[in-house]
Amino acid sequence: MNLVCVDCGQEIPLEDFKYQCSCGGLLEVSHDFSNIDADYLKSVFHERLSERMSKQASGVWRYKELIYPGLPDEYIVTKYEGNTGLYTSEPIREHLGIRQLYFKAQSENPSGSFKDNGMTVAVSHGRSLGYKRFSCTSTGNTSSSLAMYASMADCGSYVFVPDKNISMNKVLQTLAYGAEVIRFEGTYDNGIKFLEQYSEELGLYICNSINPFRIEGQKSIIYEIAQTLKWELPDWIIIPGGALSNVSASARG
Repeated sequence: MNLVCVDCGQEIPLEDFKYQCSCGGLLEVSHDFSNIDADYLKSVFHERLSERMSKQASGVWRYKELIYPGLPDEYIVTKYEGNTGLYTSEPIREHLGIRQLYFKAQSENPSGSFKDNGMTVAVSHGRSLGYKRFSCTSTGNTSSSLAMYASMADCGSYVFVPDKNISMNKVLQTLAYGAEVIRFEGTYDNGIKFLEQYSEELGLYICNSINPFRIEGQKSIIYEIAQTLKWELPDWIIIPGGALSNVSASARG
């Protein structure tokens, strides 16, 4: 495993972790799957479905070999995220006139959104690097997910919230998990730029979608869908878009 710039292709060792390449491009995790035995892994993933209280009971860490195989289990912070239902709706299917239709209910995650799939990996990676302070800019789901996992890791969480267009319910959920919420004037993008500039100085590990390990965790959603459908993927997967991290994660899955 290493990090690769999506723009210039530069490779960066994991031990030199950063959020961006020197050229300004975002980074993604690169795996060598050339020696993977797919049938063997499918059997392992099937066996892990019966796990209840281990790390592998998570719908993310069940697929550890495809997400972060080298991470020691002692650093994993999990609330058994994932394992969300795949449901059908005959009325909607008939109305649309299509053969099959499924809904992946990511709201069944512990903090209420798909952000948990990525946050478990990001916070676990941050712990492995020795971080004790985790941060994000958020208008909603990211903040509550970060605060939940940081609390489980007995670490601090610092959430930067713009003064407009935020979900107060999510802010309250974030506070309930013990996060320090900092309100600022400006937009979400202003908050990201602040963290990019000052996170190292402040000792903060950034958990926004510029973090490639967030993306690695979110790709587990595709693995879950495939496993539930006996390793057959749908012809189309429709995903609501904001920062589009889930789109890129799904493509990687």
